[in-house]
Parts: sequence; structure tokens; C-alpha cells
Amino acid sequence: DLYDRPARELLGSPMISLLDESLRDEAERSFEDSDKLGQVQFESLIRRSDGTLIPAQMDVVSVRNENGELLYRVATMQDISARRNAEEAVRESEGKLRLFVEYAPAAVAMLDQDLNYVAASQRWLLDYGLEADIVGRNHLIEFPDIPDRWKSILNECLAGEIHSADEDEFRRDDGSSQWLKWEVRPWIDSLGDVGGIMIFREDVSERRRRNANLAFL
Repeated sequence: DLYDRPARELLGSPMISLLDESLRDEAERSFEDSDKLGQVQFESLIRRSDGTLIPAQMDVVSVRNENGELLYRVATMQDISARRNAEEAVRESEGKLRLFVEYAPAAVAMLDQDLNYVAASQRWLLDYGLEADIVGRNHLIEFPDIPDRWKSILNECLAGEIHSADEDEFRRDDGSSQWLKWEVRPWIDSLGDVGGIMIFREDVSERRRRNANLAFL
């Protein structure tokens, strides 16, 4: 039970009295916003009689008469503990994954579903000449000359597929070539959904040149 008290005990009590004291001023401002806008949604904490705090979503609708005078407010509260716990689990899981990416010795990047950087290893930043504050920047903007084939691969991996290659030529606009060993796979959040993609890359251009030279001996 959200309130842990009989409904008869709540009758006549201001709804704001159910909230934790530290959040009542903020809630009052939200009520005032509802009076101006007609309705509002916000999150707060309900303090139960045993002192425990329950996160709740509040939806408030202000009802006026034909003259525009405020008659009353209709408010509902929903326990969002499960959602908050799930969100915290996702943050913890993503935090561990970000640490893995950042300290990986290889070139690794972690992107969200919009292909914005969530994390990148130092090797990735060095290999591609990117700044340390890459988080939040878009991969397609950082690599404007990325071919359409690669864009398709990224989109397919966002849909759950895994792609890889041992030697793949990447030709830049200036005519130079780079040979890469790579793998792109989705990363899964704590809710079981695709949170984005992981890109693992290794520059094998030098190895390919050595092998090509040996072939002529």
C-alpha cells in the first residue's frame, strides 16, 4: 500500500502533507504550475507512517469553471519504486561497462542508440585524434567521411546484429587507406534492451604491409 494508512484517515488532509517535508515547497510550486498550465506531472517522495520514503509520480489536473475560476485539483499518485530500482540497475551496469571501455588497452568505443559517445578508451582517442571530452558527441559528426556501408552496419548492430572483419579497407577522402580489424556488437542494458553499440577496432595496416612485402620475397 502506497500510504500504509486507511483511506478514512486521509480524508480532509492536504495531499501535500503526504510528501516528505523537504520536498513540499517544490511540490507546492508544481501545484501552482498546474493552476497556470492546466496540468502537470512531477516526481516526489511520500513519507509513510513508519518513516520510509516511497518515490511517487504525481499527476495533477486543475479544474476551472467557465469563468476561469479554480474549482479544485484532481491528483493521482503512482508508486514508481520498481522503475527507480530498474533505472539504478541500468546506471550501475552502464557504469561498469564504461569503466571497462575507458581502461581497455585496445581501441574501443561505446555509443548509445543515437550514436553519441558514452565512453571511449585512450587508445581509441589516440588512434583517431579525438579529444578527451568525447562523451556526448556524435560518432557520425566526428567521422564525417564514414562510408554508407559502415552506416548500414552501425544501424544493423543497433537492431541486434553482430558484424566483424579481420582485414577491412577504410578509404578516406584524401585517398589514403587504412586497414582495420574490427567488430561491432550491441550492448545490452539491465532491462534486456539494446542500449547502443560497442565498436572494437585494431589498425592492422602495418601488418598488412609487412605481409605484402614478404609475398614479394
